[in-house]
Amino acid sequence: MKKELRKALAEINEWSMSGVSARLNRCAAKVAKSVTLEMRYQSYVARGAPGWLCDVLEDDKQGR
Repeated sequence: MKKELRKALAEINEWSMSGVSARLNRCAAKVAKSVTLEMRYQSYVARGAPGWLCDVLEDDKQGR
């Protein structure tokens, strides 16, 4: 996987990557899980956020 990622990124002039623990960013962790494990490939932007995502975003905003 690393090799493929490095090859793909080599084709892009400018990029950056950073990480944060799932505990600190539950929203991104849940979205990533729903896309990868549950095969929800349609963009949330195109279709609108599901109800559970709005709840997670609000919890993150409130620091819960």
